Formats: sequence, structure tokens, C-alpha cells
Amino acid sequence: MRALLFIVLILLGQVLSTDEYDEYDTDTPAPEPVQAQSNPVPPKPAQTRTQERQQQSEDLDDDEFITHQPEQHRPTEPPKSQAVEQDVKVPSDWPGFLTFWGMELLSVTILAIYGLNFYLGSTENEHIATSWGKRYLQLFSNNFQKVGDVSPIVKQSQNVFTLSATGRQHCVGLHSIVELKRRHDLMFKIIGMFSPSYDKLTIDIAMDNDMAMMVLGIFPNRNEKSIKKEPELKDILRFAKYRQIQAKAFPSDKLVVYSDSLEVVEALDDAGVFHDLAENHAAIESIHVTDQCLWNSKYKKSMRLVFLLPDARNMDSLESLMDLSMYLIDVIGKIKLSPQANTKACRAREDHAAAQRTKDDVKQEQERKQEEKYKRDQEALEKMSPGEREKEEKRRAKKILKKKQNAKVKVMYS
Repeated sequence: MRALLFIVLILLGQVLSTDEYDEYDTDTPAPEPVQAQSNPVPPKPAQTRTQERQQQSEDLDDDEFITHQPEQHRPTEPPKSQAVEQDVKVPSDWPGFLTFWGMELLSVTILAIYGLNFYLGSTENEHIATSWGKRYLQLFSNNFQKVGDVSPIVKQSQNVFTLSATGRQHCVGLHSIVELKRRHDLMFKIIGMFSPSYDKLTIDIAMDNDMAMMVLGIFPNRNEKSIKKEPELKDILRFAKYRQIQAKAFPSDKLVVYSDSLEVVEALDDAGVFHDLAENHAAIESIHVTDQCLWNSKYKKSMRLVFLLPDARNMDSLESLMDLSMYLIDVIGKIKLSPQANTKACRAREDHAAAQRTKDDVKQEQERKQEEKYKRDQEALEKMSPGEREKEEKRRAKKILKKKQNAKVKVMYS
């Protein structure tokens, strides 16, 4: 890509230098002014034509007279100053590359580069997605009864590919999303030089209803602030707490763990999950297990794993995390909370539901009061005279306008 941009700069430089050279050519020397003679020759007295011919014949010898031929008339050449003026081009007000064919060449070059980048970027994305699919298709086939419909990998767009699988214990199904960088888009590729993005693999797993009530989140430290921003992670803010992992190999400075139950953390530690995460923490974006799923309204008990996807040549480096994804389905599905932990989890969800119902009830009550007030105002307006009605409508319009202005001021200073 850099080589293509370098070629475009060279072509533009040649166009600019050629146009400037044509318009401002100064190699032709300017005609020298004729200097006036200091001692001009005095004019001779007028003579008749006969006397001039006799004088010329007397000055010539016999041989010169015989060999003399009349001079042929040749077309007169324009003065040197006029020829120079005809060759010099008057520079226009437009830049040099806009005159003649520079703009057309630039447009064609940009379109060619955009088309070439679209083809190369799309091909590279397809190669990465295909490499991932071929490398781990056997893993999905060993863990699920059915993988894909017509083909295992479905191309949704130039940078999004999906794979679905169904038929496994402890889960309803799996949906994988390979979301790659927009390599086919030249504008996003240029923006990516200043704000880099990464290829990601998202694995959404719809769990069975037998899954215990839990909210678990594992994030790298660099993404810890996103918990408060992402709407899909509100359940972690509502129910989960930060948990200190006691495993020796677990990188507490690299990964953070949130859970609503300490028993879930202990079960994962006993299963060796944290040891596997420690070895591959650099490729982990998030692991989210919840019974309050906000990204899939159909399946409330779900698990989402997001990993950074390597390039096509290093796809084997993702093997341990892919195996861990299949292993987590069984580990999470087999966790059984104690009666105390289960009661605590149920109470927390009931309290949240009651608070949510209270908010909804308050909101509905406010809406009901507003409707009743509007009806009373309309009835009072109908009983007024035309003059009073007009004044009342102006007063209400003024009041509404003032509220809108106050709302804009609050938004500006918030």
C-alpha cells in the first residue's frame, strides 16, 4: 500500500513539474534592444534611378558582373521578439496540475488505488477467515452434532464471517463471529494508521436453563473502564464484585475477575481455568457468563467469549483458547451453587426486579398524572372566551419554549 502511495506522489510530481515547465519556460533568450549609434551617418543626397544603376555597374568588375544573378525573393521572417512572444504561454490562475490532463490522471489513479485496495483487502480478510475455519472446523465438529447449514462459514460482509453449531450437552447452540479489520476500505485503512484496530473472534453460547444463577466477568486491565460504558455489561455492575484470585500463576496485574458468587470463582480455579487464562491473557478481550443476558433476549443464560484473532500464519496460537471455550461449556454447566449462595443470588435478582418494577410504576404514575392534567387544561380551555383562549395558548407556547431553552442550556453545560 505504501508503494502505491509513493507511485502516486511521483506521478503528481512529474505532472506538476511538466505543467510548470510548459507555462513558465524561460530558456528562450529575450531579444536584445538595439542601441542607438553615437555617430549617425548623414543621409546622402537624393539620386535618380539611372544614376544609381550607372554607379553600381561602374563599381563591379567584368567577372562579377557576368556571374551576378538576381536575388530571389524570400518570405520575410517575423522579428525575433514576436516569435518569442508566440512561444511563451501565459500562465493561468489555476494550479498547474488542474490545467491540461493532471486532474484526470489524479482521479483515475485514486480510483485505481481504491479498487486495488478493495480487492486486496477483501481477499486478505477471506484468507484469514478461511484459515481460522479450516484450522478449527474439526474442533467444532467433535463438540457439536451440526456445524453450519450449507457451508460452515458464512460471509456476512467483506469483513464479517459467521459460524454456527448446535447439538451439545449443557448448551443450546454456538454462534461465532469473525469480525476483521475493514481492510477493503481505503479510508478506514488510513485512519487505522493513527487509531489501530484489531481482528476479533466473538463466541456466543446459549446455555441450558439448568445453568446456575451467576454473573461472571473476566477482563484485561486495559478494558476495565469499559465495564461502565458498555450497556451489555450492566449486570456486572448490578450484581458482581471484584474478586482477588489466589492462584499463583494468575496474572492479577493483567486480568481482573468480577463475580456475584465466590463459589463460582472457586469452581473455576479448581477446574484449572485460571491457569489456562494466565498463559494466554494477551489474546483475551472479555469472558462474560450471565443469567441476565442483555445481548440476546431469547436466551437469558448465555456466555460470551471475545478473543483477539491472530493472522493467518499464526492461527495455531489460538488453539488453547479455542479448547478452553469448549471446556468452559462443561465447567459452567456443571457448577451447582450451595443453598446459601443460591438463596443470596435469588434475593439479589428479586430486589433488582422489585426496584425495576418500582421505577416502572413511578414512571407510569407520572405519565398518568400528566395525561390527567392535560385533559383538565383542555377542558378549561374550551370554557374560555376566544380572547382568553388566545392569551392562554400564547402563554402555554411561551412556557414550552422556555423549557426547551433551559433543556438546551443544561445539555451544553453537562
